[in-house]
Amino acid sequence: MEPVTLRTPRLVLSPQTTEDADQIVAYCQDPDVIAFTPIPVPYGRDDAESFVRQVEAGWRDGTRFEFAVRPRADPTDVLGAVSIFGVADGAAEVGYLLAPAGRGHGSMTEAVSAILDWAFAGPPDGLGLSRVQWHALPENEASALVAQRCGFRLEGRLRSALTHRGTRRDQLLAAVLRTDDRQQPVRWDDGQQ
Repeated sequence: MEPVTLRTPRLVLSPQTTEDADQIVAYCQDPDVIAFTPIPVPYGRDDAESFVRQVEAGWRDGTRFEFAVRPRADPTDVLGAVSIFGVADGAAEVGYLLAPAGRGHGSMTEAVSAILDWAFAGPPDGLGLSRVQWHALPENEASALVAQRCGFRLEGRLRSALTHRGTRRDQLLAAVLRTDDRQQPVRWDDGQQ
């Protein structure tokens, strides 16, 4: 698949390039990114360049659709990343991370909403998915809030689901369907699961 660029009122979502490598390295030093994602530690320039090659291969092979989150005011700046991956049988997973400078402004909610619009749109305008799921460590409250704002319904807690930084950890699982109303945020603590 040819890479695409998505635009929102405040953001540009486009595949990462080698020109983004230094910014990728910088946000991968953030303690929250390290705590909640499986990035290598330490994370250096070689890791970022390898990641960009994986981004290019994912688009080419149609296996992973990775976007840098950039402000429209300065699209050379990288605030973070959002991706659709694990595409199979009309379903996929979403993942995202945000550099400290991009947090607290609704940027990731806007980016995830845009990528969901694209993922659910039928070809040739999108992937034509029926379901997108989200996994995160239970302590990652910021990620859970974004998922709720984007209409994801909590489906459960996967006990001891993965090893993260050498420790067995639980994961939360939520999903949104193409047919779900994503205009209203979902609150996971009020029975709308």
